[in-house]
Amino acid sequence: IGSREWTCARDRGEAVRADSSLTETLNIGNVLVGKWNWFTVNATECGAKKEVVSKGMFRATFSDSGDKLKSCTLYYDVMDLMGQLTHANGATTPSLLDRTEHSLYRRDMAVPNTAERAMSFSPEARVVTSTSMQFDILYVNQAWTDMCGLTQADLEGRSFAALHGPETDMQLVQEMMKAAQSGYATSGLVTYHDKAGLSFRGWMRIYPLWSQQSSDITNYLGVLTRVN
Repeated sequence: IGSREWTCARDRGEAVRADSSLTETLNIGNVLVGKWNWFTVNATECGAKKEVVSKGMFRATFSDSGDKLKSCTLYYDVMDLMGQLTHANGATTPSLLDRTEHSLYRRDMAVPNTAERAMSFSPEARVVTSTSMQFDILYVNQAWTDMCGLTQADLEGRSFAALHGPETDMQLVQEMMKAAQSGYATSGLVTYHDKAGLSFRGWMRIYPLWSQQSSDITNYLGVLTRVN
């Protein structure tokens, strides 16, 4: 703000414009889930140091007749978006954006980004695992227990495979974990099984968690939303 480009754009009456898109949408009854992308298209022309990109997931619920939207929940990294806005305004402090050379248009960003933050209170169903090949479970919160019937004592030290069953698409699970191991957030619609052995479908978001002292991945966070 205050740059020559910003002043010229203001004098022309030009405002920052943005575009958006929906991808990988899936309709299950009266629920629609998928990914959304939002990005500025002319911020640099208006004086910003760089364009701003935000990505996330959504879950929309419609009436039984399908002609009325009852609710829509957006999931996204607020801290990352705030960091991008600050960076676009000229701040030089490194952010999560600088940790990867890959385009943000192709990947989600991780939130929260440390194990300490991941294990803080959250109404979302959360599970934190180790970085071992078995992805040993280290922590589940109360929301996870309420959803799956499995407590911290039931799962601690067990492989994440304890949540899988014959209906689980293991190829999808492996692709998601491979993305997380590469340092990317990822998501997918996966079939899980609760403590009673009953299957249910959930939108799983997996995030790598980072060391505060280095760029190493220390853990993985799974956030699960039940969709049926």
